[in-house]
Amino acid sequence: MRKKIIIIITIIIAMAAAAGGYWYFQKNRHNSKAPGAKSLADIQRNLTVEQEKAVNGRIQKAEDYLKTLKPEQKNYNYEQANTYEYLGQQYYALGQMQKSKDMYEKALALEPDDESMQVGLATTLTEAGDKAGARQFLEKALQSNPKDSDLWLRYIDLRQTMGATAQDLGDLYSQALEKTNNYIDVLTKDAAFQEQQGNTAAAISLWQQASKQQPDNQAYKEEIGRLQKLQ
Repeated sequence: MRKKIIIIITIIIAMAAAAGGYWYFQKNRHNSKAPGAKSLADIQRNLTVEQEKAVNGRIQKAEDYLKTLKPEQKNYNYEQANTYEYLGQQYYALGQMQKSKDMYEKALALEPDDESMQVGLATTLTEAGDKAGARQFLEKALQSNPKDSDLWLRYIDLRQTMGATAQDLGDLYSQALEKTNNYIDVLTKDAAFQEQQGNTAAAISLWQQASKQQPDNQAYKEEIGRLQKLQ
């Protein structure tokens, strides 16, 4: 009987250890960098020696400024976030994409809803080849500011490079026009897109809307005339 009890206790301990190991793995596998994960590759900017020196000088000044900030300052987080964003821009200028990403992530950790930081990180990720990551940040920015025409056009261009279907792109242009109240830049971009898809009547309609907004723009009238000849 005693032997049976010892065997049962041993089995229970082993099962608990296995469960604990599994729990630890599940908890930590998302909290650490995946084995073999690659950093973003640098991009050659072909800067002159003077240009590179100027950028590095700005980086040094920003890093020195960070050291002067004190936690008790009222605007401590704000100043930190803005400085990290600035550093992200400078490292982007140097083509050091991983460092640029790191700085933007530090900025967003302090100001997670800042649109310019989201767009800056998306720009870095796009050029570095992480288009899926860039898409996430542009979508967050659009959620915060759905009326921003520039954001919509950036997002649509990104989705196009990611292989979105013509139907999906058409839907995105429709959403962009609705959200931006037919902003002129969205109208003209959509007009060019519709022509590419062979939708001449839709393209003419969009150019006509653009012409109503800016009746003195002769280029819009010329586009209407050119397309009408193709019908």
